Amino acid sequence: MPHVSRDPRILKDRNLEIEDIFEIIRNPPEVGAVRIFEKPESWDSTIGLTKAVTTQGVAMIQLPSGPLSMDGAQWHLLKHTLTNANPSTLGVSLQNELTRQLKLDKEKNHRSFSWKFLRTVKGVFQATNYQGDTALIIPPIFKNAGRGKERIW
Repeated sequence: MPHVSRDPRILKDRNLEIEDIFEIIRNPPEVGAVRIFEKPESWDSTIGLTKAVTTQGVAMIQLPSGPLSMDGAQWHLLKHTLTNANPSTLGVSLQNELTRQLKLDKEKNHRSFSWKFLRTVKGVFQATNYQGDTALIIPPIFKNAGRGKERIW
């Protein structure tokens, strides 16, 4: 389940047991936390055979079709949900999602709503599940996401 799906609206000031940014990213705390650093940090966020580097909240992933840039939080979620317990399948799964998304983008009748709109609708209807689209554009504000009978997370 994505951390942001529990959106607390306000983060309380608190101390964390660990202040090392890399450890916080590897093992996020159960509570929301914001840390500001003077210099940007880059870290190797590679998983299995899929090479990736995350800098200032943006992940750059190397796929067979070329580099793919995405929000670092989305990358963190996808690398845990698209692996099917096998990190070596992540690159293939990500490439399949990208190919599917590019095809959907060309369809005249297909619509993908903005995250702002989806957050509003989620709040109005207390939605916890998202159906449709690809893992690349589903906002991580939902506890569950799928496409038909296929579970994404």
